[in-house]
Amino acid sequence: MTFESNFSETQQLALPEFFEFFYNGTYARFTAWETDLTFSGNLFTAAPVARSGFTVDALYSSVKLDIRTPVIEALSRYAASTPTDPTTITVYRALKDDLTDYEILFEGMVMSVSKKDFVLQAKCSADGDLLENYYPKKAYQSYCNHAVFDADCGLDSLSWRVQAAVIAISAAGYTANGLNAYSDGYFTGGIASYGGDERMITNHIGNTVTLHVPFDTRVAIDTVLDFYPGCDGSPNTCKNKFNNYSKFLGMPLIPSSNPVVWGL
Repeated sequence: MTFESNFSETQQLALPEFFEFFYNGTYARFTAWETDLTFSGNLFTAAPVARSGFTVDALYSSVKLDIRTPVIEALSRYAASTPTDPTTITVYRALKDDLTDYEILFEGMVMSVSKKDFVLQAKCSADGDLLENYYPKKAYQSYCNHAVFDADCGLDSLSWRVQAAVIAISAAGYTANGLNAYSDGYFTGGIASYGGDERMITNHIGNTVTLHVPFDTRVAIDTVLDFYPGCDGSPNTCKNKFNNYSKFLGMPLIPSSNPVVWGL
């Protein structure tokens, strides 16, 4: 019996589903089956993963899918922010008696994640959603179109990483040894990271940084965090702070008022 012919049988064979998440160069693989299964040469761990049906609106926008999982890193990193490197997801369904006979049910990207108790719910959109993006991607603006450390910026984030141990946690933020070696504001707009979990730094004074969302209890006194400096996108910051002006993609002399509309 094949995957296709199974649907025409009165006694249908079981069809386990497999959920493959890819993020930051890492795969996380789970199956809704009762035991671990090896599928397509990879081990998929049994977990209480469930999905909704597929939805398409009357305007035929891209297919949407909701997925519920326990707390896994592939999705929990969305709890504080939308990561620059998105999580993609592929859902497979295979014939239990022959796991080489399968279909891909869904390929797409995680758009947002919500958490209730110990369950995460991810709203996903099929790859066709990319066609809804607006082009061109570059804007005529005073500030740089690149994000610091992205492929277009070209700077190696590891070369700018500062590792420091937390010595105090308070309402003001996280205090870490050695951050005062850098001028106030050096890390503002940058990132604090622990184990791939990232938080935006909204303020930096002395040894203390304020985060837009605090870390969870895994980050405690003596935990070593990675700190990355922020870039405000201005030509002066690009030139004087990062010495990367050759990659600057902004138009600092562009008029703030449109001369076509308002005149010179």
